Amino acid sequence: MKKVLALTLAVMMVFVFFAVRPASVSAAGFPDVPANYWAKKHIDYLVTQKVIAGFPDGTFKPESPVTREQFAKMIVVAKGLSLSNPATPTYSDVSKSRWSYGYVEAASKAGYIKGYGGGKFGPADPITREQLAVLEIRVLGKEAASQVSSLIIATFSNDEAKISSWARGAMTLAVRPDAQLLKWDKERNIRPKAAGTRAECAYSIYMILKPAVKGGQVSIATSEEPKTLFDALDSSAVMSEVLGAVNEGASATLPSGKLYPVQSDYIPSVSGGTWIINEDGTMKTTWKLKKGIKWADGQPVTAKDYVFGWEMYLNDAVQVVSRDVAEKVAKVETPDDYTLVVYWTTPSIWAQYGPLGAGVYPAHILKPILDSNPANINSCDYNLNPVSSGAYKVKTWSPGNYIILEKNPNYWAGEGLIDRFIYYITPDTNTMLMQLLAGKLDMTMPGIGIDVPQADAAEKNGLDKTFDIRYVQSVFWEHVTLNLDDPIMKDVNLRKALMFALDRQEMSRKIFSGKRDLSYGPMPGGMTAFNKDLVGMYPYDPAKAKDILTKAGYTWNSSGALINPEGKEVTIDIEGPAGYAVREQEIEFMLKYWKDNLGISGSYKPMSWGPMIDTWYDGNFQACLFAWGSDPAGICSYTLYHTSQIPTEETGWAGQNFTHIRDAELDKWLTICNDSVDDAVRIDASKKIQAIVYDQLPELYLNLHVSVWAIRKGLVGTEEYDLNAITPSSYNAQYWYWEK
Repeated sequence: MKKVLALTLAVMMVFVFFAVRPASVSAAGFPDVPANYWAKKHIDYLVTQKVIAGFPDGTFKPESPVTREQFAKMIVVAKGLSLSNPATPTYSDVSKSRWSYGYVEAASKAGYIKGYGGGKFGPADPITREQLAVLEIRVLGKEAASQVSSLIIATFSNDEAKISSWARGAMTLAVRPDAQLLKWDKERNIRPKAAGTRAECAYSIYMILKPAVKGGQVSIATSEEPKTLFDALDSSAVMSEVLGAVNEGASATLPSGKLYPVQSDYIPSVSGGTWIINEDGTMKTTWKLKKGIKWADGQPVTAKDYVFGWEMYLNDAVQVVSRDVAEKVAKVETPDDYTLVVYWTTPSIWAQYGPLGAGVYPAHILKPILDSNPANINSCDYNLNPVSSGAYKVKTWSPGNYIILEKNPNYWAGEGLIDRFIYYITPDTNTMLMQLLAGKLDMTMPGIGIDVPQADAAEKNGLDKTFDIRYVQSVFWEHVTLNLDDPIMKDVNLRKALMFALDRQEMSRKIFSGKRDLSYGPMPGGMTAFNKDLVGMYPYDPAKAKDILTKAGYTWNSSGALINPEGKEVTIDIEGPAGYAVREQEIEFMLKYWKDNLGISGSYKPMSWGPMIDTWYDGNFQACLFAWGSDPAGICSYTLYHTSQIPTEETGWAGQNFTHIRDAELDKWLTICNDSVDDAVRIDASKKIQAIVYDQLPELYLNLHVSVWAIRKGLVGTEEYDLNAITPSSYNAQYWYWEK
């Protein structure tokens, strides 16, 4: 009778802990695992393989914690191990009568589990994520590798310091591209002490059974070509996309704007004592770099490379994008090759984003050039062949044709899975669509590839059968940059009339199928700092546009052409990227409205990307259509509108104030926003900046991008990108792979 009772109890315990799925519940039928749940694919697969099951009520309970004995059963079943029934229990707290005895013993016999020590296993304890990592690294046969003293510990998480010493190596290997056993939370924490959930365990077991595949290539189309691959000298989105898997620094930013450490051990913080803000506004930040990181040519990356980058930024002969942050650094100390102690003259939120307000560059390559003739930096070979420290490096750039990336053999954090990336430069987006339909591409670059009209056509032609067509929320805002030094565009009355005379809502409906929302200044709606008071400020009102012009002294001649107060006919020439079909349509749309409503004649000037950027820096343009992106942390727009940021020869062409707006009140709020580390102060100043800019209109604000991304089915890893932000979509390219 006792034996029967014990057997019955064991069977009941299996049902309680593992919730055997009833036959009526399908693998894809869990109401608490919706189609967009991050681990749905992994859960469904393991259910069909009978590794895990749902509960009798039809749910899966993906967020419920898993105990150590439950996970022992999961891994034993997943690996197809036979149950073990030794006469003497290995662990004093897992008796022969316990339901999990055979599973725990089998996992122990296989070397997967070793218990707590002292003969204890803790079967009912929740399995923590660091325990999960250690166990799974053993399953993969990598325990010895996780304990090698030369292993550079890096989980790329903000809570790495919380990992127990015995688990640091295992967690490092668990997040590498070839394993991918653990994922981070939205705050970029690895949560080592948290209990592993049913979904997390399902995901990690799936990755053991169906590991990431190495090999293959990814062909990507872009409608634009970089002007340079030297990121200190340019800020174009296409350059950023290409270099996303190439460049690396002390820290990085997720698409959400969340910072996390890469080559550094942590992000400086006030609470951690590594970011000190003094009463007089000066600051000190301390960074600790990881030892053992190398450039692609095998040379070590040290604090000297970071200091060199700062010195290069400060040299006026070098045409950096902006040296605003770097100029706030008073001095830097390097007590050793892996420590940076930085002293700041004024407060700056950007002190957390990089050690010195500049990038990191190989001093052993570039310093001799800088020391010899700083101006040569602007045209040196590094512009075509940068030496990286990221997972990939530039192999070939054939101007006008393609850019090829290959694996960096000296990458320190686990080699990438894809062998090479090929970026095909395809200016004509209609041609790009044809190449997609013909199967010659694997994906298009989000925001710089096909747009809504081509995507609509692609789906009608059945492209969605082999490609995922994604419409990704974007922080890029489409606008027409106006040169306020131009004799026509200097008048704010004309600029306001142009806005009132343009039906932006109809533009979105006609060109973008209504998928793009209107833009109300240099801040995407939905961001915390967005000034909602600006919504609806410039409705479509041609009569008001004419009234503004009439009151400002404008007239119309007998042919209906608009004449300004100086007696000159008003004309508009708008530059735009050549071959970009959608932007051609936008320009044609605007010119027609301004012609019909205001009598303004205009023309479209198609240009290749590099020469077009040159006109912005030279101030040799009247108007240009393109998009700026607002980093979730970059709410001040300082480099876009402050008077000091107008590029000139005297400033080494630094800055991005291509409109040449000069406004004392605007400069005041830009400085307040830029020089504060108080979020409330920055947000208030940002809203005032938006109000001034939207009133002065140095740019005509059109719409917010919804970036289209065409991705061949089977390419894993791109789904981690859910916001088309400043962070390039290739930021995690070393994790991409072709699933079998």
